[in-house]
Amino acid sequence: MYQGENELASRNRRLGRFVLGDLKAAPRGSTKVEVNFTMDADGILEITAAEIGTGRAASVTIEASSGLTAEEISRLGNRLTPHV
Repeated sequence: MYQGENELASRNRRLGRFVLGDLKAAPRGSTKVEVNFTMDADGILEITAAEIGTGRAASVTIEASSGLTAEEISRLGNRLTPHV
């Protein structure tokens, strides 16, 4: 899974890997999988995938992250604090 707007995955930020395994053996293109993406108000993304017909499912939850370290966030906060 990647976050970003570039058409090339390599130019976007990798969030993680999601695998729905143990799918029923079938001819290529005949297996149907329903994928749902849900994001809450806190920016937490939940992805669920289920194979139609068998009920096999998997899900992953990704918590919101700016991609900045704690130190970078602190420095930005200090820059935004008004000097008295």
